[in-house]
Amino acid sequence: MAEEVLVDLGVPGARLLVRLGEHVAAWSPDPDQASWRHAEIVVEAAPFSGTIPTILTGTEVGQYREALAALDRGDRADVRLGGDRAAEIRLERTAATVVVTATPSGDDPWPTIRYLVPRP
Repeated sequence: MAEEVLVDLGVPGARLLVRLGEHVAAWSPDPDQASWRHAEIVVEAAPFSGTIPTILTGTEVGQYREALAALDRGDRADVRLGGDRAAEIRLERTAATVVVTATPSGDDPWPTIRYLVPRP
């Protein structure tokens, strides 16, 4: 299965990219578990960059899409994606930028990176 881009904000050097990969357990008889996907959260905040590997449930993928649509429409100025024990991304929309805050675990704030990407 080809990867699917779930989030793509910013430009090279100031970018947030979330890519969905293969299903974790496509063979599972449990439809919820069968919808889980490997994912990569790619942070580009020059001169820093890195990738946070994670797994997103089908529900989380839907929440990502819904939150991003609300942010794009202007219904909300900030959104939280993921969290608890999973990787967490916070997006805060301003007039010209989006403030991105990312951490590999929502229940432990360290390490955290916070940077700006141009608003689409």
